[in-house]
Amino acid sequence: GELGLGTVESEPLPVRVGTNSDWSTIATGYTYACGLRSGALFCWGENENGRLGDGTTVDRLQPTQVGSSSNWTAVTTGHSGHACGLLAGELHCWGYNYFGQLGDGTTDSRSAPVRVGAQSDWQSVSAGSGFTCGIRSGELYCWGANYSGQLGSGAVTSPQHQPTRVGSATNWSMVDAASDHACGIRDGALYCWGEGQYGRVGDGTNTDRTAPVRIGLESDWVSVTTGGFHSCGLRGERLYCWGWNDFGQVGDGTLSSASAPVEMLPGLGWHYVGAGSQSNCAIRGGVLYCWGGHILDVGRSWTPRPVGFHGPTGPCGVFEEACPDGFECTEMGTCLSVESDELWISSGDFWMGCNGTLDPDCDEDELEAHLVSISAHAIDRHEVTADEYATCVGAAVCDEPGPG
Repeated sequence: GELGLGTVESEPLPVRVGTNSDWSTIATGYTYACGLRSGALFCWGENENGRLGDGTTVDRLQPTQVGSSSNWTAVTTGHSGHACGLLAGELHCWGYNYFGQLGDGTTDSRSAPVRVGAQSDWQSVSAGSGFTCGIRSGELYCWGANYSGQLGSGAVTSPQHQPTRVGSATNWSMVDAASDHACGIRDGALYCWGEGQYGRVGDGTNTDRTAPVRIGLESDWVSVTTGGFHSCGLRGERLYCWGWNDFGQVGDGTLSSASAPVEMLPGLGWHYVGAGSQSNCAIRGGVLYCWGGHILDVGRSWTPRPVGFHGPTGPCGVFEEACPDGFECTEMGTCLSVESDELWISSGDFWMGCNGTLDPDCDEDELEAHLVSISAHAIDRHEVTADEYATCVGAAVCDEPGPG
């Protein structure tokens, strides 16, 4: 029931959850999820060890409110069944607690939020797999499992059951915890630590790091997100990923792991990225791109591609009505005037499959295209760019070579 739809049926495409339009934050864990609506906390899905925080261990097929407060400002869900949230600057955690990842000084699992410490200056919190990290007044704290140095304390130690400060810096602005590594940002500089297998730390090695190590010399990192064994981040409006790549989640067109950040579809315009266990999604120019394994309507892609667009072309490569009268479709899927140099970019949403489904596993001549919506608008012809990775028109659809 982790989709919150009231059933246990899987869905291949996004389906609206309820009718409310005041959701501000969603956090997805393994078999469960939590979110905020007008400051109220809701969780749903599997409830083993009380991970939903509603005081029970009963699975919930729809969003169920946790407590009665409407002052929640953040929520995070871990990979192994615990969650944390911020309530008016206070830190609260609940769920599985084998490694002390709830931070309440015990290893007892909790079916309802328990306050961690007495401080009210927590700025952010991120739940990983068996450990948690958070920021208080610019100071970084981590707690829970530490078998790979993921607490950043400078050594592999036994689990820590309460928040333990990492270093002495007071300028941390962001932290994100994964399976057994974490990354954070200080004054625009990127740091990572913990398990180094597959290059997930990003320092050019596969070595475990028990304390934060700076990744490169750049100071323009604005966000970082950690998946299962890989990470992604934004430098300004440029997107980079690194680490485990068996499902193409690094997005460089290969299945080879990367031990240092690799730029995705080089160019500006990226504004958000979120990493999952085997896949990622990001937004560029208002278009949602996903890559890796098990991604919406694409299935698997080794490079970022717009969700809803299949094949190397834009929608006019499939539907003639995607171009205005007097225009013809180019190999890129853009629309070029037959009488002038005016160029249009067609955009929209469609999917392809077999026998009315999203399954693409059939002969090419049996594939069916289904149009959902379409639009087109004029652009400056000089916005067209090309390099060895992709051919793009402005910040819209790209023609991506390589497997997909």
